[in-house]
Amino acid sequence: MRQQKNIEVEVRALISQAEFNRLKKFFDKNAKFLNRHQDETVYFDKDGRVRLRREEHRAYFVHKGGKIHDKHREEFEITISRSNFILGQKLLEALGKPPVVKWERERLVWQYQGMKTYLDNTRGYGRIFELEAVVAPKSREKAYNKMLGIFNGLKIAPTPKEKIQKHYDYYLKNWKKLL
Repeated sequence: MRQQKNIEVEVRALISQAEFNRLKKFFDKNAKFLNRHQDETVYFDKDGRVRLRREEHRAYFVHKGGKIHDKHREEFEITISRSNFILGQKLLEALGKPPVVKWERERLVWQYQGMKTYLDNTRGYGRIFELEAVVAPKSREKAYNKMLGIFNGLKIAPTPKEKIQKHYDYYLKNWKKLL
């Protein structure tokens, strides 16, 4: 029996504008460009386990297991119509889950070496480079190690979990002023 691919593995780094530009140039040349979009994401708990995300043509209910910034988490995503985003938010609030934080970002997406590659410019938060793969549970360490190798080859250091958590905590407390 084939294992379900529902483990999101990711490695990310907070990056400068210069690194963003360098990576964009590299991926434009060496990866398959998938899309550029704006999105808005609302978390309904501080660990980002319950989320709603709205993009240009659709929206998503998202559930992620574990804690935010874990290197791998179980993930489930349900696509809904974009017009149901507000209704989804009202449903979660009626179930006792008020919004905790909101993100607005522009995201560039490529396919590179079998994984999604993101360059994000998140309003009030900053620029992020992220590699992501959704794999079967047995493959998570292999995927994670491959990502570390790519980061190393690109001369980008993953941001340590403690540093990214501190950055996130600041945003969590101040996001309404930063948006």
